[in-house]
Amino acid sequence: MHEKIVKEVQKWPFVAVIMDEKVDISNWLQLATVLWYVSTNGEVCERFIQFDNVSDDRTVTNLAEHFFGYVNEFDCGNKLVAQTYDGCSVMAGQHSDLQKLVRSKYPSALFMHC
Repeated sequence: MHEKIVKEVQKWPFVAVIMDEKVDISNWLQLATVLWYVSTNGEVCERFIQFDNVSDDRTVTNLAEHFFGYVNEFDCGNKLVAQTYDGCSVMAGQHSDLQKLVRSKYPSALFMHC
């Protein structure tokens, strides 16, 4: 399934990354990552990538490592048009947060609150 998603992302012109944190039943903080992409004929696809346990480190540095790791893995930085997170300040704040780090590397990756 993972290889299929990689191939799909390679052929579509636009990609968005969605990340959201939730505490699971075992009290671990899980980071869910989803990719959205749009085909040349306008079809929107949403693909869940995986959960990552970020209980031990919720810093901007660690979250950025996850974000940029997925962008590199799917080789979609040049197609990145949006990033979306919940309202937590580490991700969606205005100064030294994840969305600002992403915009510094990928200026076309607009931030949207989810």
